[in-house]
Amino acid sequence: MARVIIKKLNPKSLESEVREFIIPLSERQMFHMSEETVKEIRNKIAESLQRPGSTGNLASSFFSEKTVDGYGIGNIDYLNTNAKYWHWQNYGVAQSGRRTPPMSVGYFAPGEAKPNVNSFRQGRFIQDSSEAGGYLMIPTKPIEAKNYIEKTIARISEIANSVLSTVK
Repeated sequence: MARVIIKKLNPKSLESEVREFIIPLSERQMFHMSEETVKEIRNKIAESLQRPGSTGNLASSFFSEKTVDGYGIGNIDYLNTNAKYWHWQNYGVAQSGRRTPPMSVGYFAPGEAKPNVNSFRQGRFIQDSSEAGGYLMIPTKPIEAKNYIEKTIARISEIANSVLSTVK
C-alpha cells in the first residue's frame, strides 16, 4: 500500500504548498496511473485474442480521459459506438442479455471459408452475404467471457504503487 508523507517545505502556509506542490504532483501521478492502466487493459485484450487478423479496434477503443474527479478509462458511450462488442467480449453476454451470437451470412478468412473441426479458430468471420462461398452461420455456443476489465482492475494497486514510487 502506498504511503503519503507531507513535509512542510518552507515557511509558507500549508495551503500554498498544497496548491503549488501537492496538487500538481497528484495530477501527474493520476495521469501516469491512467496511462499505465490503459496499457494494462490493452495488454489483457491482446492476451485474450483467439483468432488471427485482429484489427486492434477493441484495444484502441480504451483510452484515458480527464474527468471531473481525475481520469477515466473506457468511455462507455465511445465503446458502445466504436466497439459495440466490448461488453460481449468482456462479460460473455451482450448488453441485451443474449448469450449466443445471432445467425449471419459470411465466411472465414484466412483459411477455410467454411471451417471444419480441424481448421477451427484459424480465421476471422467476415460478415458478407454477397461473397461467393458465403454460408449461413448459426452459432450454438456462447462467447466465452474474456474478463479483461476485471483482470485489469486486479492489477490497479500494483500500477498505483509503481507510479507513486517513481513519478515525482
